[in-house]
Amino acid sequence: WLGTLTFVIIRSWKYSQRTSSDLSAKTSNRAAFVLGSTLGLGALGLHSFVDFNLHIPSNAMLATTLAALLTAFIRFATERYWVPLKVPQRLVLTLLVGALSLLLLGQALGQAEESFALDQYTLAKGPIVIEGVKANASGLAYHAGRDSLFVVLDQPQRVVEIGFDGSLKRKIDLNKFNDTEGIVWLGDDHFAIVEEAKCNIVIAELEPGDGGVSWKKAEKLKLDIKVNSLNGIEGLAYDPVAKRFFAAREKASAAIFKVLPPPPNSEDKPTSILMTLAGRGLKDISGLHYDGSSGRLLILSHESACVVEANKYGIEKSRLSLKGGRSGLKQTVLKAEGVALDKRGTLYIVGEPNQLFVFEPKGK
Repeated sequence: WLGTLTFVIIRSWKYSQRTSSDLSAKTSNRAAFVLGSTLGLGALGLHSFVDFNLHIPSNAMLATTLAALLTAFIRFATERYWVPLKVPQRLVLTLLVGALSLLLLGQALGQAEESFALDQYTLAKGPIVIEGVKANASGLAYHAGRDSLFVVLDQPQRVVEIGFDGSLKRKIDLNKFNDTEGIVWLGDDHFAIVEEAKCNIVIAELEPGDGGVSWKKAEKLKLDIKVNSLNGIEGLAYDPVAKRFFAAREKASAAIFKVLPPPPNSEDKPTSILMTLAGRGLKDISGLHYDGSSGRLLILSHESACVVEANKYGIEKSRLSLKGGRSGLKQTVLKAEGVALDKRGTLYIVGEPNQLFVFEPKGK
């Protein structure tokens, strides 16, 4: 891409300059056009080295337009590059452009239809006191196979399986775990649990029945994300198709990262990629949930008192307010720590010390 840009600049720059045969002063925007387009494309190119900014449709369209105009500048700069098009050729190009426009329009409409429309959700139940939990509910996951919820606790380090009414099904102790703040279901009986200050993702099997899980025997992924004891990894989600995680740094430059695990039996560390748009404007991030069927990421913020739905680029599509007087709530949800969505589209939120909130679309 940068090579093509460099080639076009070299080939077209001389045509943007005033020739030696110019006998009088003339004004021209040719040089300004080439210079402006070059700087714009160069900025996008440099940004692409550190982020996936061309995954954002508007940025990709801008880069394509600038590149096309800059490439075509050679054609407009001299008679040598003019190519006459006959009617059949013009008709074919018109049909191609029209087909491409319809394709882009269909994709845009399809993405709009996939939105959860969180602003249309309202409180159905809650706050419900979670049975067997006194305090420190810090993360939530939905197990589609068992059709139940799993809540991770911090102090004591424990996971509890509960029903949608908050009833206790079982307890699993997390032996030697530390500062557990997030949980996500991976499939079968496997879960990933995040340790906030250590910046670890611990993969463990929670077998049926009460019991315990050993930290020493579990697989661990050490993330290369800057954290400290007061600002660590708070939320965790998983994409089962791409087999990657989403991890959220809580506050003081709150951010979401795509985490790519290393290949099996590899000693390499996971790769963490910053999602620059995801969670932008939120005071903190306390929980995450990824819906594989729609490719949507739910971002929970207890300080901003809301749940944000973001698309795969991190761009906000809808928002659910958790403030009193909104979304059917009489009081603001305080210290919301975990969010999950079940296969029926019902939304669940857990908050400290031990509360469960259930939200459903209006009219359901």
